[in-house]
Amino acid sequence: MVPSGRAEPQLTSENAGRPQRLGVRLARNAALTFGAGCVAALAQAAGSIATARLLGPEAYGRLGLLLWLISVASILGAMGLPLTVTQSLAEARSKGDSARSTAIVRRAIRIVALASTGVTVAAVFLAPLAASWFRDPDIVAPARVAAAAVPAISLVLLLRAALAGLDRYPALTRATTWLAPIQLALVVLGAASGLGASGALAGFAASQVIGVCILFAARDPQPESAFREPVATALGRDVRRFASIVVGIAMLDAIVWQRSELFFLGRFGSHAELAHYSVAFGFSSAAMALVPGAFAAVLLPMFAETAGRSDEVERRGRLYAASLRALAMIAVPLAAGGAALASPIVLVLFGQPYAQAATPLAIVLFGAAAGAIGSAGSSLLYGSGRHSAILAMSGATAVLNVGLDLLLIPSGGAIGAAMANTTSQVIAVGAGILWVKRTQARGVSLPLASLARIVLAAGAMAAPLVLLAPAIRNAATLALAIALGAVLYVTTMIFIRGVDSADIDLARRIGERIPSGRGLRWFGACIDALERAVERGSPHGRI
Repeated sequence: MVPSGRAEPQLTSENAGRPQRLGVRLARNAALTFGAGCVAALAQAAGSIATARLLGPEAYGRLGLLLWLISVASILGAMGLPLTVTQSLAEARSKGDSARSTAIVRRAIRIVALASTGVTVAAVFLAPLAASWFRDPDIVAPARVAAAAVPAISLVLLLRAALAGLDRYPALTRATTWLAPIQLALVVLGAASGLGASGALAGFAASQVIGVCILFAARDPQPESAFREPVATALGRDVRRFASIVVGIAMLDAIVWQRSELFFLGRFGSHAELAHYSVAFGFSSAAMALVPGAFAAVLLPMFAETAGRSDEVERRGRLYAASLRALAMIAVPLAAGGAALASPIVLVLFGQPYAQAATPLAIVLFGAAAGAIGSAGSSLLYGSGRHSAILAMSGATAVLNVGLDLLLIPSGGAIGAAMANTTSQVIAVGAGILWVKRTQARGVSLPLASLARIVLAAGAMAAPLVLLAPAIRNAATLALAIALGAVLYVTTMIFIRGVDSADIDLARRIGERIPSGRGLRWFGACIDALERAVERGSPHGRI
């Protein structure tokens, strides 16, 4: 919160009025987001591993359930404004309207602060009801601790979205890089305090408050006159309508794309099953938050900027097809390799008490990969203003997901939960790709041949890893197996001509936008080696 009488921080575009080619901006923003995403994903994975080992399956299962509950509460507290702000700011920035951008951010901060505080108060009073539903009286105290984090989480979501909408990826990268290790340290300290899930949640809440401060600091000073833009018009009727639909979509997405199965596992399963599914879902989310997540995060503002352009359909179609291919090129091998090594990953990282999380992990990795690929379509629809279509598809998928949860979880436990979530995601993404192709990317061919090559290369990589998995006993052999898988995948992609000059060109653009230094010179050397290998594998020589 900002003290009364002081102007709110202004988030402005660093690149307003400086047009860049689509590929250059996509590479730059993806590179920056990738760097921050690596730090955040590694911190998330390290925090999950350390917390799981410190708490044990019983308390860790309770922690996973409460983290999901506060994520849903934070969606309510954010009122659908993060995505709304990203789209609105991208459109305002493309028109050079900095005053409107300022007013949008000011108004959105006030709405989210008020709404999230109300959600926290309601959650505190409803904690005993949650304890009754989950048949766990010990959940009341940690649930109330978790509720205290909702306003900070909601504001973090909003401020991240504002920085993305304003194309301020360098500032967003710096903020994420600072926040990730702070969150890791505070959560682990809380888990080690002897307070169980309550201690870990208190550390998480404190890290979110610090995150709000860091993101508020990521601003450019603006003249005082910029604060005089009437805020009543900044979030006008169309924007408010968009936000109301987005919050509905976000709640439905919390059922399909997040760990909503914990809600039913908490009712029908044990704390151990909660822990196993939390381990599986958390690790798969961290894996997909690396390259696929970095790339997907920059798509929405770029799709929003195509709105109203004379070549809108053509640009949008090209970007969509390229995004599908790029996301699949990373997400599919991550899922295949992770599934092949699921058992040693769980045993080496989390320990024997979580051994039964291996099968759910192998399953949910494919659901997470589908979600990463599907983010291209959702970004296109959000950026094009087709939010009603997203609401309809999300509603249908949520109904399917809940039905599968009720069918599979009571008898299947964590494995049933993984099957329900993955089945829903795969069906939703497949239907979404077909619908987007027919309605939003007409005239653009889907990269089906490229996708087939990617699947083939991922399968060729995973097969030997399955045979090696029983022999992996420690972190060193696991790291060697992962490196072997990467080499096999890249080699197979070159052999079957799944990599072309466009991929190499995009990789070079990303490399040019990574901060220079001796530690990163290997990146250029790797790209040079890849280009030479592709040239040798091409029947026509240089591509």
